[in-house]
Amino acid sequence: MNPQELNAFLKRTGMTGNELAAKLGVHWTTISRWRNGHEPMPKAVELAQKWLEGESRMEAIGQNGNEGEHYRSQ
Repeated sequence: MNPQELNAFLKRTGMTGNELAAKLGVHWTTISRWRNGHEPMPKAVELAQKWLEGESRMEAIGQNGNEGEHYRSQ
């Protein structure tokens, strides 16, 4: 993942660099270095990004007012 992809991910999810740092368990300056291309991102960050993006989608389902009702069995 390159810095542009990371920045696009943050924009897409509405997440801040500080929020991402907290979720990944890294210091916010690490995120800043990745975003600015000053430090290479580990491959694990790309996997975490995909997981977090899926988590954001699931949160959005609940925010749409259905609270996941369409997933409940009848």
